[in-house]
Amino acid sequence: IDGAHDEASVYSDAQLVLPLLLPGAFLIFDDYSEGEIPGLATRQPGVKPAVDRFLREQGERFEILYQRWQVILRERGGTPSPLVTP
Repeated sequence: IDGAHDEASVYSDAQLVLPLLLPGAFLIFDDYSEGEIPGLATRQPGVKPAVDRFLREQGERFEILYQRWQVILRERGGTPSPLVTP
């Protein structure tokens, strides 16, 4: 997900994509940042709070594969993609 960067839009985009995901699907949020890109958190201040809220509410549904400047999730219950090795 890499659209509008205000908190309401990021959270809305995340909610809208949920019904489209198949088991084992990947969901990627861009511009999350954990200090890897200087100044990014201040330029995109709505992304992190929206993704954090989404993870609090839907976290059991997903496995977190990566959480820094992007957040990469895989929906639980599916067959892992052969393109990604744990």
